[in-house]
Amino acid sequence: MFRVKLKLKSVAIYFIGSIIDDRIYKRHFIYGDQSRLSIGNGVNLNNALINTASGKVVIGDYSFCGHNVSLITGTHDYNFTGRDRQTHIPDCGRDIVIGKGVWIGSNTVILGPCEIGDNAVIGACSLVNKNVAKDSIYHGIPARKMATNS
Repeated sequence: MFRVKLKLKSVAIYFIGSIIDDRIYKRHFIYGDQSRLSIGNGVNLNNALINTASGKVVIGDYSFCGHNVSLITGTHDYNFTGRDRQTHIPDCGRDIVIGKGVWIGSNTVILGPCEIGDNAVIGACSLVNKNVAKDSIYHGIPARKMATNS
């Protein structure tokens, strides 16, 4: 019986992720240098795409994402053409900093550089391309402030 429970647990961890040091990892994907990603305690990323090609991504304690969230630091220079447009990517300056206790709704895209303040809420299907105030609710394309958390 013990072996069956252990096998079921290992299968569950494979499909839904694992818990390590009070950080919750699911099947997120990192494109770029993993050393540019800092994840706080109790963070739930679900299946987020995290692009660190052009900057750091910092995620504060107990922040969480819905499904299909994209955190994108990378960009391309539209002044180039062909292969040059594809390969000329800045390596810094487009950091994304997410505060503590932030809730990012499903299918949201966050484009760096930007900072999201502590306890902010980003509504589903939003596009964040500027800073978000702490204790606030933002939604839309582009995301705009809708209310303040009380």
